[in-house]
Amino acid sequence: MNLEMAADVRSRPLILVGLLLLLAVAIAGCGGGRSQAPASSGDDFTLATPIFPNRTIDIIVGAEAGTPEDDFAAAIAAAYASALPGQINFVYEPGNHGLTALEQFSEKANDGHTMLILTDRHISALAAGQTAVDVTRQHQPNLLGVFEPLLIFAAGSDSSLSDWDAVVAAAGSGTLKVASGGPDASAEDLSISRLAADLNIDLEAVVIDSVSERLAAPGAGTADLVIAPISVANDAITAGDLAPVLVLWPERVPDLPSVPTALESGSTFEGLPIMLGVVLNRRTPRFIADEIGFALRAAFASQSYKAWAESRGIGSLEVPVGDPAFNIRKQIEKFKAAAGE
Repeated sequence: MNLEMAADVRSRPLILVGLLLLLAVAIAGCGGGRSQAPASSGDDFTLATPIFPNRTIDIIVGAEAGTPEDDFAAAIAAAYASALPGQINFVYEPGNHGLTALEQFSEKANDGHTMLILTDRHISALAAGQTAVDVTRQHQPNLLGVFEPLLIFAAGSDSSLSDWDAVVAAAGSGTLKVASGGPDASAEDLSISRLAADLNIDLEAVVIDSVSERLAAPGAGTADLVIAPISVANDAITAGDLAPVLVLWPERVPDLPSVPTALESGSTFEGLPIMLGVVLNRRTPRFIADEIGFALRAAFASQSYKAWAESRGIGSLEVPVGDPAFNIRKQIEKFKAAAGE
């Protein structure tokens, strides 16, 4: 599957806000523009100055610094700032597998100065009813971001589990432990459960939060296999420490053409994606949401972001910006279906 990030960076039309005119200034290239708009009010929103942004923009990350979520946020923020100048501050809220970040974000003002890095862990928690936040009512329904398939890995070339057929044979005679970074009902957890049920094999998830420890698990004897997205495992694949044996994606990964999909291996499960996206509060005024959307599209089209994506091994796996797949409601339903609900 060769889905490339499509940018829709264009000048926007004049927007009528009440009885006053909003002038959108388009800047050529991958940069963006800043809109001048009248002061506005409604619900809990008041714009103090006609220029957006008028103060520091907070990006809430439901993980610790140095994690893939943080790397993604930094890559987006660097390019975003060149399209829509302004001070950007990162707020790290890793508590409760990122749910603390979701709940804090829901309490912020609807003025466009707070964004959330929304991940598949948030979607899985929402699908499982693990939070009272109603994301479909409180946040914009569509994400801007990337999807990645999950892969199952064995240790390097010396492993007896050198391909998926060997894994199925081994799991038929005893439990195989799969090192996972996901809690209950996460994409990793649900994927392991579905594969085990579909193929009638014995797989058990072993949650290991540390990325480095998880990737080393097969060699260290902690687990037999690892489930992870390609961006997390890319360096270990390159070094030969991990061997991909199965892709949880409807089609084969372009950079790993010999690795079969779960569908090809007899499962009816096409996989749940790892996702990283940027989301705003649903009640953010339209002209601000448009301004931020314009800057984000410029960010995803920028060379700095593309270089980051290539360095993580996901350059050919990105879902185009604005793709209908980036709909929070649809993703919640997909996780519910995977859980048998």
